Amino acid sequence: MHTAYAQGEAAVLAPLEVQAKLIASLEARLKALQDQLAKNTRNSNQAPSNDGLNVPAPKSRREKSGKPSGGHVGHRLEPIEEPDRIEVQRVVHCAHCFKVPDALSSYLIRYME
Repeated sequence: MHTAYAQGEAAVLAPLEVQAKLIASLEARLKALQDQLAKNTRNSNQAPSNDGLNVPAPKSRREKSGKPSGGHVGHRLEPIEEPDRIEVQRVVHCAHCFKVPDALSSYLIRYME
């Protein structure tokens, strides 16, 4: 730095001008890249297949009927308060993962009509 001051004002300002040109070119490149990222098939002439995974979800044009969702009323088995008989069945292993349950949770009580 001291040598640049000794050489004069032009030697001090030369590196600053180089840095200013570099900053301006980097800002232009950044703007171009941001513009490129902002484009999609809705605001450019790109094909829809170029959207990739950033596709907005389609909007349904169906109107809601107001009916409750689910199946028919009464088509589900509900627990009853006073069954005709109670069966206690021992669970040997889980039907999904085949793990053997512990002693406390190894009984399944099934209420029958």
